[in-house]
Amino acid sequence: MLSNLDFAIDALSVITASGLLIAGTTPPAQAPSVKSKAEKEADKAKGNGEPEDLIRKLGLTRLERIFHALLLVLTALHIRSLWRANHGSGRSLELWVESKDQGRYRLACALAAAGGAGRLWCYQTLGKSFTFDLAVQSGQKVITTGPYAFVRHPSYTAILVAVLGASFLHGPYAPYTTPAWRLAALILAVVNVTLTGALVVRRMDDEERMMLKSEQLGKDYLDYMVKTPSRLWPTAY
Repeated sequence: MLSNLDFAIDALSVITASGLLIAGTTPPAQAPSVKSKAEKEADKAKGNGEPEDLIRKLGLTRLERIFHALLLVLTALHIRSLWRANHGSGRSLELWVESKDQGRYRLACALAAAGGAGRLWCYQTLGKSFTFDLAVQSGQKVITTGPYAFVRHPSYTAILVAVLGASFLHGPYAPYTTPAWRLAALILAVVNVTLTGALVVRRMDDEERMMLKSEQLGKDYLDYMVKTPSRLWPTAY
């Protein structure tokens, strides 16, 4: 049976993680100042054109509502399972606590929450320059403060941390995952993290190519790359 304190801690952990994940994957409220049609035509004439953006081509920048709905459903399942364990029903939940999956669950919640919070920090630092689609906006400058003082793509670092936490939080370490499904859930979590990592690397390449091609930002961004060589993690990558 799950104690009242453990129920409160676990329920609050998953609610906090889900809230920060939703906030950190919601487009910033500010309306971006996009280039005018004349400016786009001028860029096209200079050979710049629209930036290559695989993430947008795959439609992944438009799936946040589906992701949020799924997250809310899974969070409700978490609370239901924890509530049942708190009221003494469900042998699988006793095994969940005894196998130390409860501790791993809390760690996964912390990672997911940290990733969501990291994204919000990036939103606050970039302001209206933060967009889900790759674009250089009129008057945009290269930002080198906040998390961008440490790595060039902190928002993608945050996404990877969030996906790592969420994949294990809602997969092998979830209170509703039975032992029979644990291995399958673990494999899916690893695949999800791996695919996300591959997409993030491709997105960083596309974004940096766009920035370097920009007449407005190219020189400043090249200087920034020299000053801040790490893309995702200081001194590592």
